Order: sequence, then structure tokens, then C-alpha cells
Amino acid sequence: MTMLKNANNTTNFNFYTDPGHGWLAVKRDDLLNLGLTALAISPCSYQRGGTVYLEEDCDAGEFLTALKQAGKQYHITEKSSDRSSPIRNYSCFGLTEAELKTLKASTQASWQQVDLLPIEKPITYANQGAGQ
Repeated sequence: MTMLKNANNTTNFNFYTDPGHGWLAVKRDDLLNLGLTALAISPCSYQRGGTVYLEEDCDAGEFLTALKQAGKQYHITEKSSDRSSPIRNYSCFGLTEAELKTLKASTQASWQQVDLLPIEKPITYANQGAGQ
């Protein structure tokens, strides 16, 4: 489980690391509930099922800053591995068209902002040659 609330209303998150990188695991709904923060998440983060794995360099920080601004308390537990994480093989993060429409309606974001965002699509590797 990626997020649990304990008795004092602190949210617990898992932070997964391998020898090269780290990811904060958050429920997709919790990310979307922060509104415009979901628009700032890059395709360098990953997703699988209802969990988004926010990369440590920027995306995790954006999420944690938004939590703080919302007055939420959290605790992070690190889960380290000396092997390459399977998270690296998950799908790149992207919002669905329905999520983008919901965010626009709830946050009054302009379509100019939304049109620049990655939309969740199947990844194809056709026509990609060496050096591309």
C-alpha cells in the first residue's frame, strides 16, 4: 500500500530507491485531488494501476510542496534495493483526457496549459532508429 493515514492524521508514503534513482509512491486519486499539482508531473514519473511513482528530482518535491501548502502532514518510509527497480519498467505518467477535463473544470486551468501536457497513450517504438 502506498499511502496510509494513522491516528494523528499523518499520511505515510513509501519512497522506493534503487542504485540509480528513487520514486515516491502516491495514490493517483491523492495526486489528482491536489489539482494543478497533477498538471506539473512529468512523464519522467511512472504509473501502474492506481499508483503513481513520482521521480525524486522534481515531481516528488512538487507533490510534497503541495501537500504542505494544503496543511497536510506526512511521513516517508524508504524502501531500498541494491538491484534495478521494476518501477523503471512501468508506464510513463500521463493524465487521461477525462482527468484533464476534470482538472480544468475544478481548477479553471486554461486549455493552453492543458494542451501542453502528456496524455496517457500506449507507447510505440515503431520507426525509431539508432540515435533517435
